Amino acid sequence: MKKNKFNFFFRGGGRLLFGVISLACITAILGYIGCTRDKQIDRSNLQSGITAQNNTSTLFNSAPASDAEKLKARIHLFRDRIKDLKVGAAERNDENMEVQDVKWNIEALLNATYANASLPYSKYSEETNTFSVPVTNNVVAANSLLLAYEMAQNYLSQHYYGLTSDFKNPVLIDVEVASITASSVNLKMTTIIATDNLNGPEMNCNVFTPMDYWYCNAGRGTCCGNPGNFGLDAADVLRNAINLRYPLGTLQNHSYFTDIEDIEINPLHDKPFDIINPNDVTPFDDKRDYLVFATRVNSMPQTECINPVDMNWYYCNIYNIITQATPSGKGFINLSFFDDVVTSGGNYRIFHRGHIKYGKSVQCPCPPCPPNVPVSDCNCC
Repeated sequence: MKKNKFNFFFRGGGRLLFGVISLACITAILGYIGCTRDKQIDRSNLQSGITAQNNTSTLFNSAPASDAEKLKARIHLFRDRIKDLKVGAAERNDENMEVQDVKWNIEALLNATYANASLPYSKYSEETNTFSVPVTNNVVAANSLLLAYEMAQNYLSQHYYGLTSDFKNPVLIDVEVASITASSVNLKMTTIIATDNLNGPEMNCNVFTPMDYWYCNAGRGTCCGNPGNFGLDAADVLRNAINLRYPLGTLQNHSYFTDIEDIEINPLHDKPFDIINPNDVTPFDDKRDYLVFATRVNSMPQTECINPVDMNWYYCNIYNIITQATPSGKGFINLSFFDDVVTSGGNYRIFHRGHIKYGKSVQCPCPPCPPNVPVSDCNCC
């Protein structure tokens, strides 16, 4: 999803590109002055509308869903069906399945067989693929059901083995119905694979150090006279910090998720919740106007360097938004969070937005399998 940042450079034509370059030059000149001034500002009285307190982590909970055993039983039935279809069992040839059940079962079986959501991480690779399956009257025939599952497993395997990281762990596989016609359904599959294995701290609102001055977007790295970390920006490090966790299990006793759902964080939208800071001392001055970062139209460049006090403030807001938005009976899985730009008539706004993934947790007593292992050879969970 990081591709969104490059829209900052290419949307709006040459005039916007010239403006961006000019702003970058101005930022380089004024950056140290601006962030020095920020060091002298005490913003502790600028409270968000969400209580931000140091506390024990509540986002990551290894407790299984109340209906976890029923979920496992349903997954086992679908696994048996796929096994039978693979060997051409005649009694399975007339067992068709409705589209929503196909989506749920493929997602659940892939997570149960190949994913582990219990290990800590901060960095990950996200990939989305869309594939088409024939349907008749919203029903998928048995042979097409097998084809759909095999395509989904193949996309997961390609993503996994295409990564060069020493550590690779599938965290979740999310399958959604992208579109449907009278003759076909397009399924969109998102895979998230962790590429590091770091233990996280207990949650607190002071995770960033006095050196954590970060540019807000475009992978420009650290600011305030301390250039570096190019390729990262404030949205990236906020996301990585949120996803970091204590290990909730081992490979032999781990959790995976089903019934995955997505909620968006976007300061430019008021759905599913309004994230304007209701207690802002000076509204719309680019200082904590929203609970996540957002600038005004064509804002001054010094606002693009976020100081460590504000980095901690945004972190704690995001953490609490995720906690309070958690659907009943589900747990937090992952936050995708990135910078974006809206342009119109030569004007632009820089802001942060993201997607929160939740699901029902199921525990498994044995390790997941690598994605190239057939489901028939990996049937514990």
